[in-house]
Amino acid sequence: MKVLQMVAIKGRGGTGASVVTLSKALADAGHDVWVVCFRHSRVREELKDYPRVRLIDDVPMVTGFSPLKFFQGLLRLALLVKKDGIDVVHAHSSPDARLATALKVLFPHLIFVRTRHVPLPINNRLQCVLVDAISCTSFCVKRRLGFACAEDAQVIYDAFSKKGKVKKKRFGIPTVVNVSRYNPVKGLQFFLKAVKEVEKRLTVKSKVVGRKNRIDYYRYIEELAGKLGLTGLGLEDFVEDVASVYASSDVLCLTSLGSEGSCRVGIEAAHYGIPVVAHDVCSIPEIVLDGKTGFIVETGSYTQMADKVVGILLYPRLRKRLAVNGLRQSGRFSVKGLVEAYERLYQSSILGLL
Repeated sequence: MKVLQMVAIKGRGGTGASVVTLSKALADAGHDVWVVCFRHSRVREELKDYPRVRLIDDVPMVTGFSPLKFFQGLLRLALLVKKDGIDVVHAHSSPDARLATALKVLFPHLIFVRTRHVPLPINNRLQCVLVDAISCTSFCVKRRLGFACAEDAQVIYDAFSKKGKVKKKRFGIPTVVNVSRYNPVKGLQFFLKAVKEVEKRLTVKSKVVGRKNRIDYYRYIEELAGKLGLTGLGLEDFVEDVASVYASSDVLCLTSLGSEGSCRVGIEAAHYGIPVVAHDVCSIPEIVLDGKTGFIVETGSYTQMADKVVGILLYPRLRKRLAVNGLRQSGRFSVKGLVEAYERLYQSSILGLL
């Protein structure tokens, strides 16, 4: 198949990571892939020079509707569809979905697929009428699609490919980690308060690893750490080598307050066998299975979180059981399963048009 992936994401968000993973998986499976993305984006950086993936970074994709830029982008993509015989146009965010909808109007034979990554409704009725298939990264997202879009939407979880074997530490002071960008929606203040409660009972190391995309919030967290006396807390920036982060982790905490469409960190933790203690928010309970791969606690209850962390660290057999269950569950989030699911989605949509 010839698949045109489209994503109007500039940063290193979960949506961009999902598009990169899917594009590589489709290319590795022998499909021809075009990816429409921003010129200065993480998606382009990670896909450049990848075999069977061609990048298109000159299409205007704007959040606010601009007629001139819209028609410039539509013309560019229409010529591509006609010249290269594209079979599927797959949109991942709202600005590019508008262009994909217009392409479907111009080329009714095109398979138009829309993936929703965030738990927000799709407010475009025309998309819901013209789309051939909708996928969601979680049931939480599906329940909030809006209009008639949710009726036939399929849930396809994100995937993660673990690179190489990771040798975990066996001795030393245990480490409690939160992998999140520095943004209020990630609720890092609750992680700090939970760590303070843990430190009253155990000696632990702790750290936050993530993008510092909100400097004001980062400074707030830094100041709060000082007030709580968390001298052993490390506030780190994003690192490329995620394996090293999980290799040095004993328990992962997720304190998100909302907008977790796919909980990629929880998926990564499963692949590395790291027990997770997390807030009961959006898709997290779908990824972190309470009592099996970790524990779900009431959102904002840092005392509950601390109790679960202490329990995991004090009882090695419990920690091992959670880790083993996580590794077993990681098959739900395999790249092979991801590409097979989308191949079925594309093929069934093509057959539906015949």
